[in-house]
Amino acid sequence: MANHRKPQRESFNSVNSQVKANMDSDSGIPVPVGYSFSSEVDLAVWSHYTSLRLASDWRDTDLLALAKCVVYEKDIREASAIIDKEGLMVPKINAAGEDTGAVDEHPASKARNSMVNQLINLQRSMSINQLDSDARTLNAHGKKAAQQAKTKKKVSLLASL
Repeated sequence: MANHRKPQRESFNSVNSQVKANMDSDSGIPVPVGYSFSSEVDLAVWSHYTSLRLASDWRDTDLLALAKCVVYEKDIREASAIIDKEGLMVPKINAAGEDTGAVDEHPASKARNSMVNQLINLQRSMSINQLDSDARTLNAHGKKAAQQAKTKKKVSLLASL
């Protein structure tokens, strides 16, 4: 009889998986074509995002979305710097260019809030902050073993004396 078993995914604890993980952490995942991050901060943010999963678990479309996340992070930092310098509230100017005496929210604050919402939605759509429910990062065998270890009755060596 032929063996009709479905090929199983290699365990995260296997030697090959650990070697791949170490190789990924050393070389890093390259930034997709069309994006370039020159500052140390942007490269660090890219590294933090890509370290959430093994390189083999990232799809090309995921990496494009991650690059957009890094761009949003950069733009949010820039808007925050403008707000820190100029203040959250700015004088309200009428159509003639005169100060009305009232204040309004800084336009950079509105832009920053929009970018933060877009970043959160993008992260949510990629399940970046939901590692326990994402099939690409969930090790079912390891989770099952951890659950069994929790429910297993602990035996004391002192009780056997």
